[in-house]
Amino acid sequence: MKIMKRDKRAAWFFRCVTAGLVLIAAAVLAAGCGNNPGASRAVKLTEDEQLALVRQAGFLTENYVDGALDQNILDGAASGSDAEITGFILTISRYMDEPGHPYHDFVSVTPDRVYVFPAEGVRQIAYEVFGVQDWGFGSDIAFNEARQQYESGLEFGIGHNYSCKDLETAVSTSTGTVKVSFSLERTVGEGEALGRCRISFEIHSEDDRVFLRYKGIEAVE
Repeated sequence: MKIMKRDKRAAWFFRCVTAGLVLIAAAVLAAGCGNNPGASRAVKLTEDEQLALVRQAGFLTENYVDGALDQNILDGAASGSDAEITGFILTISRYMDEPGHPYHDFVSVTPDRVYVFPAEGVRQIAYEVFGVQDWGFGSDIAFNEARQQYESGLEFGIGHNYSCKDLETAVSTSTGTVKVSFSLERTVGEGEALGRCRISFEIHSEDDRVFLRYKGIEAVE
């Protein structure tokens, strides 16, 4: 009889432990749904917020096509390379007088035509637009250690010889995305129309800041 009592206690203990593990596993799975790429990313936006995102998306699209896009990306190369991020950030210097560009005030220019990119701002742009943490320019852009900023005269030029026009922007609050379709042109030589493309952004919100993160570009016709 004593052996039977110990067996019953053991069975009861085993059932309790099993139930606890099941509850823990369910909690872990539920928490993981937030990181599931297939999970809903629905967002709530006012009409004014949607209009602001449309404007931002237009500037970011022009900025990306002008400064970051190259043939490798058009051929399907993965996003997030140093060259891609470098080209995008340096090209922001062309938008310093465009308040609709979300990063227009992240760069300044001295009377001697030296462009200044604060290191903190560079990291923020790389993170928000490309999802890359703790990024910084390579050795070809001088770094002022005392002032924690990158400095360049941009003597080597910027841009990759592409431009876009006829932009059409669609905001989807149900998927948390903004998509911009446009006509892509090669601007070198006599120029060349390359057809319609679409660039996609995800809407993100962190620390009371709403921003767009680049997700990819594709030909649509």
